[in-house]
Amino acid sequence: MLGTGTITNPFQITTRVELQSISNNLTAHYKLMNDIDLSGTNWIPIKDSPSPFTGTLDGNFKKILNMKIVGATGIAHNGLFMRFGAGGSVKNLGLVDVDIDSKGHYTGGLAGRDYLGTFEKVCVTGTIKLTGSYNYLGGVIGQSNGSNFIDCYTNCTVTGGAGGNYGGFNGYQQSGSLVRCLALGYYDGTVNKWLSSWGAFCGNIQWGNPTYQVDVQEAHYNSTLNPKGNPVGGITPKTTAQLKIATPYSGNWSDWTFVAGEYPILVEPVEWLKETKTVTSHVEEFISSQMLDKVANKILVSSIKKLDSDLQRQIKGSRKTLTFMKDIVSGSTRAIQVVKVAAEVVTSYILPITSDVKTLRQKFKTAEAIVTSHIEGVSSEVQREIKSLQQALSFIDVIVGQVVIPNLKIPQIEAILVHMENGTLSQYLMNPTTLAMLKDLQQESEIQSSSSTSVLENQTLVEVR
Repeated sequence: MLGTGTITNPFQITTRVELQSISNNLTAHYKLMNDIDLSGTNWIPIKDSPSPFTGTLDGNFKKILNMKIVGATGIAHNGLFMRFGAGGSVKNLGLVDVDIDSKGHYTGGLAGRDYLGTFEKVCVTGTIKLTGSYNYLGGVIGQSNGSNFIDCYTNCTVTGGAGGNYGGFNGYQQSGSLVRCLALGYYDGTVNKWLSSWGAFCGNIQWGNPTYQVDVQEAHYNSTLNPKGNPVGGITPKTTAQLKIATPYSGNWSDWTFVAGEYPILVEPVEWLKETKTVTSHVEEFISSQMLDKVANKILVSSIKKLDSDLQRQIKGSRKTLTFMKDIVSGSTRAIQVVKVAAEVVTSYILPITSDVKTLRQKFKTAEAIVTSHIEGVSSEVQREIKSLQQALSFIDVIVGQVVIPNLKIPQIEAILVHMENGTLSQYLMNPTTLAMLKDLQQESEIQSSSSTSVLENQTLVEVR
């Protein structure tokens, strides 16, 4: 089991075996973690040796179902526990549909006997029977001494034998207290005996003796089911109609819920206290549950339809998306094909152009070479012509300046032309022989010029005269 058994970290009970194992440690603290169904087994009460149970059991508002103790002999104390000792306590627990047929000396739903224990918000329902002339029988405890019961409830059919101290809630009680407790079941005093130690709530309760008197603060039994009542002791009767009212019996019943037409129950979560129902209420509840199921089914069907509709929309949308994607892929494929074709066309168009350009460039290079070569030849010839021209101009400057042209002889002129063609005129003119010749020619020219001027002047004078 989980837990350490302390008050702050109790052992956690989840199975029948773990519940039975309380016998191994009667001073530890325990907590019920879920309902436990004891169907199909004959319960062996949690033992009271070497001492009674003095630990705590917190039922945690869970239930122990279908506890069966049949034909128990040789066991003095019968119930879920054999005995409780000082300090032992149980709270928030429902014992539902117990079936006890005991021959033990002390018999109760929760325990055969208790001494100075405390029980709070405990419920016991079912059938409890004591066979033989044994002494103590009760819905919760067979015999209790100094026990305190707070907000507890029984709805048991309790059948006593030929003995005494039999009651619907407790068989016998002295000291202790009963605070807001109810005995709603039917007590059957067999053999038509209703002795002073038999009662609908408590078979024998100490009353009138201050030392042992029980402190009773609102404890009631069902007087409709048990008209013979209860011995003295402060226990008050209420009819079934008085028990099933819509308002609390007093301002102290704050932990209970009151609904008209039903027995009071403890405030949730102890809904299990509501165990006594009429056939009508069961049918109504069944019909109500069926209607709820139908409503739930309709809601479920509606939800499924909506889900199906949503899925259909999603599938339709997915199909559209798929078609759209196919179109895109198809379009992309076509575009790629177009690009490929265009590329091929462009390539086929560009390649001839490239080839032509290459050819043209080659032709241009060839033409360029030819032009260059031609230009170079022309340039050379031009250079020679320019040079010859320069030489001719130089010669003209010389011969003009020296006024030698009229006196040149044909051989001299031919020599000058040859030198002009060969580009050697400057060298020819600078030759000493040529310079001497030119000087002679200049002198002749000057003589001729002077003579001509005199004649001109004389003619002018004559004419003037």
